[in-house]
Amino acid sequence: MVLPVDFYESEAYRLSLGENADIESFYRLHDPEQSERLAFTGTAIFRNKLTCDVGCGGGSFLSLIKGLSQSIIAVEPCRLFHPALKQNGFHVYPYVHEAVRDHRGRVEVAVSFATLEHVNDPLTFLQDIRDLLRPGGRLILSTPNLEDILLEALPDVYPGFFFRAQHLWYFSRTSLHNLLELAGYTRIKVIGHQRFGIGNFLSWLLHKSPKGNVEYDYVTPALNQVWKTELERTFRCDFLYATCSCPE
Repeated sequence: MVLPVDFYESEAYRLSLGENADIESFYRLHDPEQSERLAFTGTAIFRNKLTCDVGCGGGSFLSLIKGLSQSIIAVEPCRLFHPALKQNGFHVYPYVHEAVRDHRGRVEVAVSFATLEHVNDPLTFLQDIRDLLRPGGRLILSTPNLEDILLEALPDVYPGFFFRAQHLWYFSRTSLHNLLELAGYTRIKVIGHQRFGIGNFLSWLLHKSPKGNVEYDYVTPALNQVWKTELERTFRCDFLYATCSCPE
């Protein structure tokens, strides 16, 4: 399926997710996700760097690194978020190829969280980001994992929740690595990340429906950590992160 180019530019996309394009609503919903992302990236990589966030939404992640980066490029197709992004002092573009016209080969660090699965042409998308990066510049991205353990455990139930109309592509560890390599990146590393604890898994087995990060009295923090670590080690986790570089 190919979505219309303007689908992500209006409120239609947010409404399809059960959200809206009000900036304060965006912050309330997405601010809590950013600590996980910052824990993965760290802060040092952004210090005094020209940074770009591709698919930044209302800019929740950028708000965290605003005081670190020398300058920030915000790429977001939903134009309803642009006033808030500009008010925060970011250089705003709806699409990567438009940012390339002004910043080709200059960006030192680019991030793109939970965006790759939405684009019509992932290869061109990644090549456009590569064109933004300076030689040796870094890209950090995340995307859902096609080998999520719940797809294996509940093959008759979980796919109806997991495969959603807004996601045009799904990647495994291998296919994501291959795509990044095909797009011209080097020093590629794909890392598993499990967002939900074992309570979520047990709840799915019991209720056959999403209940979030359910807590059970008998699930200790240590058990949760073992669960997450093992899923990440075997790449049956729910998310993937990748780091890679523009060739020098």
